[in-house]
Parts: sequence; C-alpha cells; structure tokens
Amino acid sequence: MSLDKQAIPAALAAAPAPLLSNGHLRLKRCRYGLMLYSALDTYIGRSFDLYGELAEDEVAVFRQLVRPGETALDIGANIGAHTIALAAIVGPRGRVIAFEPQRVIFQLLNANASLNGLQNVSAHQIALGSATGSIKVPPWTIPRRRISAA
Repeated sequence: MSLDKQAIPAALAAAPAPLLSNGHLRLKRCRYGLMLYSALDTYIGRSFDLYGELAEDEVAVFRQLVRPGETALDIGANIGAHTIALAAIVGPRGRVIAFEPQRVIFQLLNANASLNGLQNVSAHQIALGSATGSIKVPPWTIPRRRISAA
C-alpha cells in the first residue's frame, strides 16, 4: 500500500473549522461529538485540529474489548477523548467512569461530557494508583506555543 502524498494536504484542508475559538480554547465537532480542547496542546489539541479525532486505533481496540451495557473505566481521562468514544460504545445502558486529577483538565472533561449530553458518564477529580497514598498534582499551565489557524 503506497501513500498518496497529494491526498494528505487535501484531507487536512477538508477538516472542519472550529465552531468556536476563545483564546487557546477551541470547540469543534469531532468524530464522536463536540470537543472542547486547548489549541496549545501539542498532541490532543493538535490531533483534533488536524483530524477531528484522537488515537482511532485505540478506539478500535476498545470496540473489541468493551460491549454495550458494560462499565468502562477511563483512568487518566484527560479531556475525555476516550471517555466520549467509550460512552458511545457502552451505550445508554452502560457506564463510563472517568478519573482525571488535574483541575483545569478535569473541567474540560466535564464540559465535553456535558456538551454531548452524556448521562452515562461520571467524572471524578482524583488520581488512581497501585498503592494507597497521596500525591501533589501540579496545576496545568498554558504551554507557550503559537496557535495556528485550524
């Protein structure tokens, strides 16, 4: 299978523009629904900007492991890219329990669940680990990189 290098720019140009931009935050209709994300995020934000999705290969694995009506855990949920996809996979009779310790990122996770009207998602601002204890979670700081046009 060869890569058509001329098709790549056309595919990127076809990516839908954000519905809303406010400072570093963007709201965009993505593969699994509306996503609010930071345009300054090197990986997740950039992926939503360019492709309207994140790690679709991972979601394909989730589809093999998770069934409608089941409960899925998203540990280290970040802004909910996998949470939103998992919510679609488990359906309205299933549940997704998402965990994200960083306050601002947790707020974006909740915003994304709410923007998509997901009643089957519950989010918890807590870190999970293999041992009982406590950690200091650093605050999220806005990275300093140029915001490119989407």
